[in-house]
Order: sequence, then structure tokens, then C-alpha cells
Amino acid sequence: MEIRSIIALFAALWMGLTPSLSQDECGTRFTSRAEREAYESRHEEFLIEYASGRSILTGYKYIPMYFHIVRQSDGSGGISINTALEAMTRCNTAYAGTQIRFFYCGHQYINNSTYYEFHVNEESALVNPNRVNDVANVFVVNSITTTEGTACGYAYYPNGVANTNNHILMDIECMDGPEDNTLEHEFGHFFDLPHTHGNTNNGTTTELVNGSNCTTDGDLFCDTPADPNLSGVVNTSCVYTGTATDANGQVYSPNTALFMSYSHKPCRTAFSAQQIAKMNLTVSPLGSISRRTLNCTNCPAVATYNDPYFNGSAYVLTDYYRRNVIVSNVDLTVQPVDQPNLGFIATERITLNPGFHFDTNSPQLDVFHAEIDPCTP
Repeated sequence: MEIRSIIALFAALWMGLTPSLSQDECGTRFTSRAEREAYESRHEEFLIEYASGRSILTGYKYIPMYFHIVRQSDGSGGISINTALEAMTRCNTAYAGTQIRFFYCGHQYINNSTYYEFHVNEESALVNPNRVNDVANVFVVNSITTTEGTACGYAYYPNGVANTNNHILMDIECMDGPEDNTLEHEFGHFFDLPHTHGNTNNGTTTELVNGSNCTTDGDLFCDTPADPNLSGVVNTSCVYTGTATDANGQVYSPNTALFMSYSHKPCRTAFSAQQIAKMNLTVSPLGSISRRTLNCTNCPAVATYNDPYFNGSAYVLTDYYRRNVIVSNVDLTVQPVDQPNLGFIATERITLNPGFHFDTNSPQLDVFHAEIDPCTP
């Protein structure tokens, strides 16, 4: 069957994504048949490129992230910039094997109680006046209400048009903890990945367990097992506990580790090889995101902040690009060399710049991981 015929068959099966009923789920959806058809066309391009055997992983792609922090009209509430930057750092950890890197490109505060408790009908009024061109705009609100319930967040699939669909809406409660990975999930949509259960946001899949229709059903990726929708059926040991069967009567055996599933959030740690290839094509010179340039034009000046800080011995480690960090009152600058090994032992107070965080999981030292801007402040 030709690829175009495969995509046409998938179009007949795809019912579109709808907003979620649960705050633990995603509100990303297709907004029109035209948007679905555009997605199918892009996926056809991906299948052709992937089948060619040419390497899609052609080097690091850097994504500038700009935070819009919505607070009450009196300035109270809202996510702290430190917490937002920690979420960005978790994105870099999640995408470590994808050749996609995120960097901080600034933030603003929007003091408006109307949008603090956000409804999707208010999206244009909130986003359009505040959107920053040529970056990934992340709007963080106190709650998100959709037409069918509440959601942790939602994004849009790329459309190749400059400075449209380049924003993500996030609920603060789904972004402020070490096991919150909804932002990582939403960036998957931003990079043109559907849910692993494919057809709908709340429903199940028509993909067969034996994989025979993996190119026409589910998420169209053949290295992601058929997924019946994992919401509420993955335990804390990351074991699928559901009993659903496919049209052949076979019990599903899904991958509970995929970010684009509705698995138990702490279990979501991976993207499949084909998902990684699709995201890289999306941000490559051929892709629909790179057709609208992503570029941070207002790199922030070096600025320290005092929380968090560490008094004692720590190991400073970074493997990205250039940004300064104050270590024992000494400016330490990462050289613009891809993935250098930089180490520095500090015995006094360390003051962190935005984009940096402490990782205290080391059994011997507090390890300080830095996410580095690929630009000169």
C-alpha cells in the first residue's frame, strides 16, 4: 500500500483529539479537519524521509523558552521563575537523548485575575497580546478549564506559519514538582507527536496488538506498542494493570514508559526511536517548526539569584553551551564547545543564575547541573 493511501486510511479512522476530562490528562486536540489533514501530510513527509535511511539526527537543535507567568491582578500567586526554570531543566533531562535542547529566553508577569483561573475561551485574549515571536511561549496559569472539564496543559501541532501555534498552556500544579512531566508531554505535541493511543484524547485505540496496522492506526509509529489509553491503569511499579483487548481478542501490552502516553507520570521517561526521529525532522531545515525561525533575540544579561544556594562543597557540572555562573564570587564561563566536561569544586557559597539547579542525588557531592544558553548574553 502506498504511503499516501496509508495516510488516507488513517484519516478516516482518526476522530480528532478532544480536551481532557481529568486534570491529570492533556487537553491537546485538533481544532479542525484541515488541521488533521495538515498533520497527515506532515507525517507522510516523515515516513518518506524515515524510509529513505538518511540520518535525521543531524546535530543539536536549540529551542528558546519564554515563560508568561499569570498572577492575580494584585500580583499575588503564580509560579516562581525558579520553579519554571526547574521545569525547563526537567525538559532537558527528558530530551537528553533526542538532540533537542531548551534554553531560557526570558519571562514576564501578567497580573490579571481573569486569566489566572483560565478558560480556553479566553486563549486569544491572553495569548495574542503577549506572544513573543520566534520562541516557544509557555503560559502558566493557576488552573485550566476546557469545554469538557479541566486539564494539566495543552499545546498545538506545528503548522509552519511564523509565530502561530508556538505556545503551550500549563496549569501551575502540573509543573511544580520533580515528577511533573506534563510540560515534557506537551512539547511532544509541539514537536508533532500524537498520543500513543492515537485516535482520541479520552478514548482507546484501534491499533492491533500484533502491530499489523501500526502504520494506519494508533499513533502511526510502529515502535510504540498498541496502547488502549493508560489513564488509571498503570500502577506505581509502572506495570500495566488493564485487561482491555483489541479487535482480535488479544490483551494489550503497552509501553508504560513513553512520555506521549497517559501512563502514571513518574513512569514516563522515554521517547521511542521513531518519535525522536519525527521530532528532529520537525525542527530540522525541512520541518514545519524550523520554517518559522526559533531564535532568542533578547538573551538575558547575567543575573544571579540567591535561592537556591549551597554552603559547603559542591561539584559544578555542565555539558551545554555558554552562560555564566557565579561560583565563590568567581565568574565561570562555559566555552562554546559542544558538550565540554567542565568541573569546579567550590567550598563556599554558590549563587545560581537562572537556568541552573541543584541535583542532590549524588552520594558524595551535591551535583550542580547547568542548562546553558547557546548565545552570548
